[in-house]
Amino acid sequence: MTDLWCFLQQTLAATLAALVLLAVKRILGDKLSPRWQLALWLPLAVRLLLPVGAPRAGGPVDLTYPLTFLRSAVELHLNSAYTDPYAPIACLSPVPWLTGAPVSVTDWLFVIYAVGVLVCLGWFLLSYVRLRMAVGKGTPAGARAEQLSRVAETYGLKPCRALEVEGVQSAFLCGVFRPVLVLPAGREVDDKVFLHELLHRRYRDTALGAVLCLLRCLHWCNPILWYCFDRVQNDCEALCDQRVLERLEGEDRRDYGHILLSMANEKYARAPGTSSMANGGKNIRRRIQCIARFKRYPAGMALGAVCCTLVLTVGCVAGRAEAGTLSASPAWGSSPAKVLTLVLDGRPTTVAGALDTYVKGLVERNPLWLAVAAPAEELPETLEVVSSGVSPDWPLPEEPLDWKIHNLRDTGAGYQGTLCLQNYETAGNGEGDSPVYTQEVLVVPQYQGYAVEPLGEFETVDGVNLIQYPNVKLPSLHYTGGDGELTVRLDIQRVLGAKTTEDQSASNGVFGSFFSSGPSLRVEPLPHGPFVSRWKSEGGVLTAADDRDLHRTLAFVPVEEGDWTTEELKAVLDRQHNDHVDLPAQVGDGSGGVTDEYLGLDWDECLAPTAFAASCTVDDVEHFFLLTLEGEW
Repeated sequence: MTDLWCFLQQTLAATLAALVLLAVKRILGDKLSPRWQLALWLPLAVRLLLPVGAPRAGGPVDLTYPLTFLRSAVELHLNSAYTDPYAPIACLSPVPWLTGAPVSVTDWLFVIYAVGVLVCLGWFLLSYVRLRMAVGKGTPAGARAEQLSRVAETYGLKPCRALEVEGVQSAFLCGVFRPVLVLPAGREVDDKVFLHELLHRRYRDTALGAVLCLLRCLHWCNPILWYCFDRVQNDCEALCDQRVLERLEGEDRRDYGHILLSMANEKYARAPGTSSMANGGKNIRRRIQCIARFKRYPAGMALGAVCCTLVLTVGCVAGRAEAGTLSASPAWGSSPAKVLTLVLDGRPTTVAGALDTYVKGLVERNPLWLAVAAPAEELPETLEVVSSGVSPDWPLPEEPLDWKIHNLRDTGAGYQGTLCLQNYETAGNGEGDSPVYTQEVLVVPQYQGYAVEPLGEFETVDGVNLIQYPNVKLPSLHYTGGDGELTVRLDIQRVLGAKTTEDQSASNGVFGSFFSSGPSLRVEPLPHGPFVSRWKSEGGVLTAADDRDLHRTLAFVPVEEGDWTTEELKAVLDRQHNDHVDLPAQVGDGSGGVTDEYLGLDWDECLAPTAFAASCTVDDVEHFFLLTLEGEW
């Protein structure tokens, strides 16, 4: 947590999970054993320790939109040092830390919260140190140490060191790793009390107390969570009582309830690293009531409790499903806070989704979609445009334009390619080719999503039949190499497409097939969709030392650019499946592809490689080449 909004996101998600668990425990009542009453708090522990900003780690109700709107309304008028209002709220750690000096009101509120965490830690630490100092003044238990050993041997438990301490009201464990049993000086202790504390030691309940103290510090200002932590400690004590009663018989069980009255320890209640954390007198009555209705729960109840716990864990931790489309409203004239909230909530999470959102924003004249796909540094200007209500000049004609991306490659700074758009209704209909609008773009990773950065203006290319397939008039990548005797140029063209059409007959219901001519262009973008189609074509030339063009078959496989020896090139060609092209050839003369609109394409197959290992045979001599891309990568 690095700012106030991350803390609110984390603590509100935990509060919702806590309310769900409290309701479930209210419904189940005493239907579950104390073991599973305590285990039902596991979803809350996962929710508290797992940051909300982790992938797919949201909560029972998604609070991102209202919290983002509140932050946008507040932070757009401030200049906070800890908060970037143009980045999504993403709590990536359950622990707060400061990244600089506070500037704004929200910065100071976060500082107050962080100081509160330190104060709580200091208070608990001071309590523990004070307790350890008192324990350090204790004396060996003497005869009661023998009583402790006897009880441990009777019930098959491991004994521990015991000390008598003045001013202590009842026995309790102190310490997490090597706990010491603290006994009240000058007072007799019943065997059942020893059994109770030894069971605390066996199941390391003092460690649970230490963890709860830490969580109390992290959420010191959340009373609902503090109430839940009290309930956790009470359930821990109830479970220990259950374990004691399972080992006792007859009259000893009835006496155990009376003995609880002597175990109240208000002086050290909830001291970290002790078993006295839930022994306050206010909890004794409830524990005695549980003892009065003690029963052994059937083993079959465990299966239902496990299923219930797993379902609650998934429900309290798993994030919301990503939305399929964005709102069609352009948000003209809306407040900057509302526009920014819509932008951050709809940020594309895939490269194909970012391109689709960018294209649909241009084609449909929707400034909101353009803002969703815009880099963060352009958002202030974009918000002003949308909020002004004044339509800008649009670079494309008002036509139903479909799009494909050519030669997408990883440049290190992002994924660069040539964006191609063409009229969906007139392309390839035999009445003349509609123009293709091309633009070089860079898709950059940003804030757990992607944004599109144009690298130039749109240009027009004529004479292209369909942008879905490779075409000699559209851009290709050129890879070159040689071995001194031969020179090779391998031209490749990769065409990627997303899900841009929809079946009108399905959307029109039962009678749709009578009124629809087939699929039509989808208007709304899919910001989380994958690439679903890939077409490729290869060409190039093979040139001898005397500048003759040779007719040979070139085998090639993609590799990483680097220093390759002939033996290494030969080995990788022998080991991997080779593609082949008969040279000379022209890109677009032959092509192949694959389409999967249901599962999408493997991302590794979508990017153009950095280099190729290639080979061909001339006069019974096999030649090997490393082909690298011409120009800047």
